[in-house]
Amino acid sequence: MSTTSYLQQFSQAINEKALEKAVDITKIWIDEAPETMAYACAGMINRKMGRLEAAQEMVDFGKKHYNSVFILQEQALIYMEQGKGPEARDTFETIIRTNRYFLSAWQQLWKLTKDQPSLFLPQEVAGVERQLRQFSDMPKALVQAYFELGNGNLDSANTLITGAFTQPPSDHRSLSGWVELAQKQNMTRFVIRSLEVALQKAEQPAWLFEVVKLLQNQQNFYQAQKYLDALSKYWSDEPLFKLTQASQLLHTNRVEEAINVLQMLSANNDNQPLQARIYILLGQCYQTLQNIAQSADFFRLALQFEHVKGEAYWHLANLKVARFSADEKRDIDALAQSNNTAMDRCYAFYALGMAQNQDGEFAKAFASFTAANALKRQLNPYDVNTITDSLDMLRKAPVPALTKTDAATTSITPVFIVGLPRSGSTLLDQMLAAHPHIDGTKELTTILHIVQDIAEKYGKAFHEVLPNLTAQEKQTYANWYLESAATFTKNSAYFIDKNPENFKYISVILALFPQAKIIDLRRDPVANGLSAYRHHFASGHNYSNALSDFAQYYTAYTKVISHFAAAYPEAVTTITYETLVTEPVKTLQNVCAFIGVEEIAKPLDFYKHQRAIHTPSVAQVYQPLDPNKLNEWQDFAEFLAPLLALQSELA
Repeated sequence: MSTTSYLQQFSQAINEKALEKAVDITKIWIDEAPETMAYACAGMINRKMGRLEAAQEMVDFGKKHYNSVFILQEQALIYMEQGKGPEARDTFETIIRTNRYFLSAWQQLWKLTKDQPSLFLPQEVAGVERQLRQFSDMPKALVQAYFELGNGNLDSANTLITGAFTQPPSDHRSLSGWVELAQKQNMTRFVIRSLEVALQKAEQPAWLFEVVKLLQNQQNFYQAQKYLDALSKYWSDEPLFKLTQASQLLHTNRVEEAINVLQMLSANNDNQPLQARIYILLGQCYQTLQNIAQSADFFRLALQFEHVKGEAYWHLANLKVARFSADEKRDIDALAQSNNTAMDRCYAFYALGMAQNQDGEFAKAFASFTAANALKRQLNPYDVNTITDSLDMLRKAPVPALTKTDAATTSITPVFIVGLPRSGSTLLDQMLAAHPHIDGTKELTTILHIVQDIAEKYGKAFHEVLPNLTAQEKQTYANWYLESAATFTKNSAYFIDKNPENFKYISVILALFPQAKIIDLRRDPVANGLSAYRHHFASGHNYSNALSDFAQYYTAYTKVISHFAAAYPEAVTTITYETLVTEPVKTLQNVCAFIGVEEIAKPLDFYKHQRAIHTPSVAQVYQPLDPNKLNEWQDFAEFLAPLLALQSELA
């Protein structure tokens, strides 16, 4: 008999007040099909009948064999029956950390705040009440979808997300919940398309706002602009619009304008959550302008707001110049161990690891980074084999021959720096951007969006479609790419796109720009893997959350590069980060020759070149080269076995 059948029989017995019959059903259930719900139901019915010892026996067995919020809830309810308020509170908080959308756990926790108010701080009670209000404002289908997702029932959550609404919800809370759920399910493209279709029928401001946010989160600022322009007709005076507008300005290289918008917004704002975001965004603006002191000041201002404290500490740590006092480290540690959201705690663990790293506490630092990465894996589950299998597919796909495109595109030569994150692309970008004929841009995501568009339009993987694209289609995509890059360029004949992920799309790049130059910047796997492990990525690069997974991905990446380098030897070259740092002049001479430009006049003065740098790695390029830092990974050597094994294998 299925779980559903047992549950139906059990529920019917409860409704009929046939409690002994319900007990018998759980006994048969446990004998014939022992599972989480069997022990949870057995615990519940025994508790309801006052048989707390029997209930505890069922719960203990369930906890031993299953990791289930249902069993934990029974444990918490037994504690309540026994008058053990602190234990009940702690157990409910554990449940909520595991699945914050478990409505009944919140309801029981609220009851406990009324029965034993001395166990809770006023802000904790307010937080419980706020969460329950949010649930009451949401459609039941969304609450259930959240719960299913939190329990790992992905198919059930998927069905609820796609089937609960024939079009995007109209009310703000339901719409936000629907979007958040879809993002958790990696269904962002589905939501964007749904919103775009709905907007063709009716231009609702809430829909416009959500699609702008989604596109911005995907770094698709080029596409976001048209929806932001449309939204300005309705919300131009709204603080939330101005904050979103400032983010758009920052990421489209209009940093000074972004600062002006944020300063005016701050001067007229009395909303604390909004003020926190203003300070964070101002910190990012000044970081982009390489004004590190001003950036740090704004990140520190954000520390006064509890809900962004972990994020603010992370931004400060990532500036690489802020040193934390003992009190600040204790504060960060408390945040990491708190009952805050997994993302807040994740930020705090990364920041704590950076602080401990600075103070030479390497074992503690690695433990903090490990905790941060464990939370990231919880927030963004992935299968590394699936990821590397997709890279293997690229090597098996046919490689299209290069064909010329229109002169409008061939007059400009894009230079792509590819590889893995934390491999030195920002450094090479800064060095090359000092050349009078080369413009720097940022990590443009347009090639990815073109790939997604091709796949959606034809219903096939991009590498299957690529050989059959017409000249006109290639030209359209090439123009799309150039228009998105134009915000950052100054009409130079060459410009740099340093998005490392573009190594997957070399065939697409060369189909659109046969004249493009692709530089694979490769770093020692141990240094690269550790650097990625210590870094919080806003999105993507999930394989970096486990050292063994990074090693597997690194191997697959190098095979992809070898595949494309063999197919396009004139277009693809590899240099190493270590050579760039130890022999910068010679390496840059070779790179310039590969690109087809004259040598850089003063290659070692790159750090004096003032420009907006749109990457968290900005701290590493406003100072001279230091070869002594190449072996910093040795401080963590005892923890890096998977990476050291790969290093030995490659040697």
